[in-house]
Amino acid sequence: MSHEGLADLIMYSQGICYASVCTVFERDQIAAHCPPSGTSLGWQVSDEDFQDGTKNGSPCPILPGTRRHWLMEC
Repeated sequence: MSHEGLADLIMYSQGICYASVCTVFERDQIAAHCPPSGTSLGWQVSDEDFQDGTKNGSPCPILPGTRRHWLMEC
């Protein structure tokens, strides 16, 4: 399976206050690459884990060597 052309950041789930992203960026770079949140604070990496118990910043299950999944909040 080729992943060429895959965006560096994919917001694969988004709610009013939380979003999930799959990205190549480091924790301190993610918010700068997220689309607008609709709030004046913008998106920030959450200190919480995902609702299913998965640790925030876990390796992507499809591309674990290059991407991580992060929970964002605004």
